[in-house]
Parts: sequence; structure tokens; C-alpha cells
Amino acid sequence: MDRLDRVEGDLMIAATAVRPLRDSAARLADPSALRREAADRGYLFFRRLIDPAEVLALRSLVLEVCREFGALAEGSALMDGVARPETRLGDYDDPRWVALQCRVMPSPDFRRLGENAAVRGVLETIFEGPALGERGDTCRVFSPNTPDLTTLPHQDRYYVRGEPALWTVWI
Repeated sequence: MDRLDRVEGDLMIAATAVRPLRDSAARLADPSALRREAADRGYLFFRRLIDPAEVLALRSLVLEVCREFGALAEGSALMDGVARPETRLGDYDDPRWVALQCRVMPSPDFRRLGENAAVRGVLETIFEGPALGERGDTCRVFSPNTPDLTTLPHQDRYYVRGEPALWTVWI
């Protein structure tokens, strides 16, 4: 990977060039190849591993809550998810952000994604045994043009204590 470093004031910005993710679907039928790829790359990527209807059901719930908070542009279609220009969702000090999490995270649609058999199957292949879920689950919703609310690069292992082997699933 190509590193791109620069200094802005007192802040050092370090990044790597962004490249397309390589799809891992071809290795699903070969557990040892899937484990090798996970170890070599440090990630696995799958298109449509989960039924899109499951993901869209959760998106609908999240956007409905956003609309209730007045965070979506008036007159826009719900599933387009167009934010009002002044919307600043993602601030952990904002009571709306906490309320959104309290509505979404216990919902059946959110839980269903966390228990998805295909995702569990991939994790159990990597671990060669059972995989623990619900370790740091969260619903990430952030407004456009709010770089101050962006999650800085980090390693989830620091925040999710417990087992030394940890894989994060982004859907």
C-alpha cells in the first residue's frame, strides 16, 4: 500500500491509498483458502452475502427514526436518506444520537443482521469453531459534511476486550 502522510497544524495525517476491495466469495467453498486469505489480507469482502432485503429493512427503520428527528430533507423519499443540510447526527453528546441507538439496536432487524447465518458461517470458518457475537455492536449513522464527527482510524480490539481473536463485521 502507498502511504500518504502530511502535517496540518499540530496534526499528523497518515493514510494509505484507497484501492478496491477484492471479493472473497470464490473461497467460501474452501475453508483453508478462506482462512489463508483472511490471514494474508487482514480482511474478507463479500458482495450480497446477506439478503439485501434484510439490510434494507434495517435501513428503513434507521431512516424512519432520522425522519422523526427532523434530520431528513423535506420532500425527499425516505429510502434516499437525504439529510437536511444542517443535520449533525453522530455526535455522542446529542440526545437524538443516543435515542436513535436505543431504538435501532434492540430492534429485530438489527438483531437479525447480527445473527445472520452466512456471516456466522464465515466467522466460524475463520475461527474453526463458534464465534461470539454482540461484542461492540453499534449502528453507525453520520451526517454528510461533518468531518468532525467522523470516527478516527482505530483498532476495534482496543475497545472490545476479551478474546484475543477479534473480527469486525461491517454491513
